[in-house]
Amino acid sequence: MFDRLLRHFFADPGMECQPPWSSAPEGCQGKISELKDAFLEDSNMKHPF
Repeated sequence: MFDRLLRHFFADPGMECQPPWSSAPEGCQGKISELKDAFLEDSNMKHPF
């Protein structure tokens, strides 16, 4: 679900990346994972249970 949301807003992994994501050294997929991790970490902090 969250992956789909990120792809909708940032980039479809099957398509070429759009700036500024294309400038990320790890590419789009790495950027999506990074954002997802940050989101989950943030959610866990706000909702520790």
